[in-house]
Amino acid sequence: MDTSTTHGAADVRTGSTAGADAPAPGVRSGLTKALDEASPELISYLGLRVAIIALTALLAVAVFLENAHLRELSWDGKLEGFVALGSISSYWYTSAQSVFIAVLVGYGICLIAIKGETSFEETCLNASGLCAPVVGFVPTYWASCGAVAPYRTWCQGQSGFEGRIATSIVATLVAGGVVIAVFLALTVLRGRGPAPHVIVGFAVTVGFYVAMLVWFVVARDGFVRGAHGVAAIGLFGGVFVVAVSRTLRARTRPDPAVKAPVAALYLVSTVALGLSLVAVVGIFLAVPAAEGSSRLFWIEWVLLFFFVVFWLVQTLDFWERKRPR
Repeated sequence: MDTSTTHGAADVRTGSTAGADAPAPGVRSGLTKALDEASPELISYLGLRVAIIALTALLAVAVFLENAHLRELSWDGKLEGFVALGSISSYWYTSAQSVFIAVLVGYGICLIAIKGETSFEETCLNASGLCAPVVGFVPTYWASCGAVAPYRTWCQGQSGFEGRIATSIVATLVAGGVVIAVFLALTVLRGRGPAPHVIVGFAVTVGFYVAMLVWFVVARDGFVRGAHGVAAIGLFGGVFVVAVSRTLRARTRPDPAVKAPVAALYLVSTVALGLSLVAVVGIFLAVPAAEGSSRLFWIEWVLLFFFVVFWLVQTLDFWERKRPR
């Protein structure tokens, strides 16, 4: 029997040809080809950046699913429309707590692992990364949770969680201390000091660590009541400063065809991020929790939206500059 004929018939029936395992030239997109040729380090870096966006999506799904659940459990079951708690942070006191904490811890790990393109940006990202777990581990002050009256029944006070808060913060401080000790040990073993900008960044990081340690040890009650808000401002404030830095640097791009649109995208996303951050802080300070307003909840989502927009712009910009040619 002629096996070559049989094989040829099989090829015709399946629509394949010899060498089908190798795609024909030009079939793969430029993006796929670039990803295939990119180094593992570049792919890992992009993965960390994409993880930030994925974590934000995870938080959004959990919060809105929980809100639907709370609406079903309302006092009379007759709430009309979409009614939210006082802020995104208020969902720490609901069954969305696990996702909320996981997302903030994930933010922290990613922000610290991602290396800034300048020493200044690196320091800001590290500071934001240090703040993120605190936002997750220490809940917002309980009075702001029941901003919408029908849900107050399910918002428990912080007093029942103080032990959990203490355990989480102590674990964070111990882990941070180990990281600092390892950095110092590696510096000594190298036999030469790090560059000046590394020393400055390390000093700022240690300063954040010491400040959190002292506040937690010396004024525990004040820490439990206020650390969430301070850390949240530090988290997004650091990212905003990085956004400003990237916007200014985008104007120095050598290619005019790329510089204008990239600079415009950075400018729009940075301005929107800054305005929404100011709005969040302003509403938090100006609107009493007892007023029953969910304005802060919606403004926080605007802030997160423009945070993701900036992050996506920076990720695409980085890929365009670093991808294999």
